[in-house]
Amino acid sequence: FQRLGATCALVYNYPDRPFPVGAHLQPEVATGPPEISDGGRRYVFTLRDDFRFSPPSDEPVTAEAFARAFERALDPAINSYGATIARDIVGAREYRKGDASGIAGLSADGQTLTIELVRPVPNFVERLSVPWFCSVPPDTPVREEGVDLIPSAGPYYVASHDPNRSLVLRRNPNYGGDRPQGVEEIHYEIGVSSNRGAVEVEEGRADYVLLDPAGEDTPPDDLIA
Repeated sequence: FQRLGATCALVYNYPDRPFPVGAHLQPEVATGPPEISDGGRRYVFTLRDDFRFSPPSDEPVTAEAFARAFERALDPAINSYGATIARDIVGAREYRKGDASGIAGLSADGQTLTIELVRPVPNFVERLSVPWFCSVPPDTPVREEGVDLIPSAGPYYVASHDPNRSLVLRRNPNYGGDRPQGVEEIHYEIGVSSNRGAVEVEEGRADYVLLDPAGEDTPPDDLIA
């Protein structure tokens, strides 16, 4: 989730600010609040035109980038919790079961994303802030084992990844938002014990460690950076 937080661009997101400001959801790629009609069952989002994906893609972020995120979350080949969150979109269940080639309630036209629901969902905009709906290039494939090094539209992108060993995030030169990009690169070392990580932070060789509350049995996804 740390990686997703740094690389993700969402229709709506929580600002990278301390509480209480950081607890207030706000538009990120959306230009403002959606147009809501049909008794709360139809949402129309207008998207900004100044977001672009990281290298080597460099393509603009359009409504299709978010439509593809929903398609991937609902794809029957993937066991994604995003499918539960998106279940109220018209046609989501049929697409999830493999009975439809597309999601009937989802349409993308340039910078306009339209989502139709089977029933009103009071917290639907809040649902859009989860990382399963990060914008992705429209040609991003679906693989059960996941896809590594997907170009991203957030402040940073994954420059390199050695599974269970290291991860490097680099500043996205195409980022169009106002979230902080305070460092050029972020280096993660994966699978480090809590004790070693704490020592490296104390000695100034790392900035933080994700502590393992269980002690020295550090799972592979523990990080220091």
